[in-house]
Formats: sequence, structure tokens, C-alpha cells
Amino acid sequence: MTALHLQTRNPDFAMMAINVARNTAIPELYQYIFSNGTVLTFPSIYDEDLLREKDLVNITVISGGGSYITTGSFILAEFHQYQAISAVVANVFVILVWILGVLGLAGPVMALIVVPLERMTWLLSMLRNDPLGYQTSENYKRFVKEEYDEESRYRGWGKDVLKGMETSFLQDTILRIGSLMRVGFGNAGVEIIRQNLLKDSTTIGNLALDQSGSIVNCIFLFCDIRQFTDA
Repeated sequence: MTALHLQTRNPDFAMMAINVARNTAIPELYQYIFSNGTVLTFPSIYDEDLLREKDLVNITVISGGGSYITTGSFILAEFHQYQAISAVVANVFVILVWILGVLGLAGPVMALIVVPLERMTWLLSMLRNDPLGYQTSENYKRFVKEEYDEESRYRGWGKDVLKGMETSFLQDTILRIGSLMRVGFGNAGVEIIRQNLLKDSTTIGNLALDQSGSIVNCIFLFCDIRQFTDA
């Protein structure tokens, strides 16, 4: 605008300077006011009444101690539209990158941490409700079936990777504890174990082995095969 201000001081070259400027450097020039008050308005595809305040910019240049003043009005609606489109595209790109990153991280987290922890919680719940007979329940059969389904779902990690995780070791330990409880306490002690496991989680105490039990009927069989070792 400063260069155009100086070029329009000569009336013979004023129009040519303005036309060259609009065709090259400042195509947004909408209106130009000369120092003598002459207003030169150029056609525009935008309705001035519908433009926002920031879309219409006025620039005034003063020289010669205030004796020569020119003003140029610029319509920046198209520039702001490009800015808005660029911002939308950038936001969409960031969102897509974020979604892809979340999906890329959600798979490993689900396969290696969340799902094994949920399965351990499920196994502990079955063990608490039925310490001895949980392996014959329908929930446990579904538990085993879903284990194979989970391995096939996260096939990209490989069975060895899933089996080598600490969560897999913890799950195997829980199964072994259940087997040891069944061998150590048997049917006679199952009620003691169940009652202790079903206690409120806020209760702090040890395993109450001295609580009253129940009478059970037992049949003892003895078989002696004579000279069995001679056969």
C-alpha cells in the first residue's frame, strides 16, 4: 500500500499503477480513495453489507506532513475462508492421527493387560463361589472356550507372547491354588473355604478354621489283593 501511495501521486500513472497492483500484489483491493477525495471502487463478488468486520480492512497512508493522504479498502473474505479450511483440514488430520494412535495402542493394552486382568477376576469369582467344583461349572467351560477365542483374536501377538506374560503366570498360579485347595481340604472343608472367601472384602481377618462344620456321611472301602506283587 505504501508503494501504491507513492505511485498514485502522479495522476498520469495513477490508474495504471492501481491496475497493475490489483492484478499482481494486492488483488484484494476493493476501493481506493485518492488524496483529492476521488473514490475508485472495483467490482467484487462479495456483498459489502454481508461482510464481517474483520473481512473489510482499511489502510490509510499519510505523507508530505499530512498533505497527501490515500486510503485503500481490502476485502479479505477469501483469505479468511482459506484460513478456515486449512484449520479444519489440520484438525481433521490431527484427529485421524490421534484415532490411529489410540487404536494402535488399544490393541496391545487390551490383549496384554485388560483382558487377562478381567479373566483373572472372573476366575477368582468362580473360585470364591465354588472352590472345589468350579471346573465342572458352565462358567468355567465358557471361560476356557473364550481363552481360545482370545488367542485367535490377538493372533498377531502369537500364543508364546501371550503365554509368556506375567498375567498368564498369575492366572496359572490361581488355577494351581484352586487345585491345591481341593486336594488339601476336600469336600469336608469346602464350606469353610467358601465361607471365608465370601466374607466382606472390608473384613480383615485370618482363615477361620475353628468355625462349626457340618456332619457328613462317609463310606470307607478297603481292598486287599493277596500276592498282588507276585503277579
